[in-house]
Amino acid sequence: MTTTDLGKRLAAMRELSLQGIRAHAGGLRTAGVRDGVEYMELLAPHGAEEVLAAFTMIGGPLIWLTDSATLEEVAGQGCEGLGATVSETVVFGAVDRKRMLEMQANGRNLHDTGDLRTAVFYARELARNGDRVLLAVAGNMDEGNSAKYHEALSDL
Repeated sequence: MTTTDLGKRLAAMRELSLQGIRAHAGGLRTAGVRDGVEYMELLAPHGAEEVLAAFTMIGGPLIWLTDSATLEEVAGQGCEGLGATVSETVVFGAVDRKRMLEMQANGRNLHDTGDLRTAVFYARELARNGDRVLLAVAGNMDEGNSAKYHEALSDL
């Protein structure tokens, strides 16, 4: 088997995995590609199970951009194995400082940006060529945040 054949086979296997997550999670799409970084968006509605399924299907390392409510829900599942998949987590919203310090003490790379648009740009700054960024934002999506989110996505 040549390197090209292996690459094609791996790409086909990844696409099959992503089809599974699309069916399971209610939708996963590539929101954009910039400087060799693939930005994948987990579409609503979703919760901890769908986010964890996306981590498994996409594989790592990846950068996870999320809101504080989704972070709490996923962290509440006691997911100690996330470190191998999620290299960095960028979070916005009202983050419980004590909880964040606990997660950082457990080896998680958490970055609290405070607001959604800044979180998108922060994730973009962390990402390097070949990385993947998972945008899994469910909570805090009032009309103002939704507009900021779509504006930031259009900047990708």
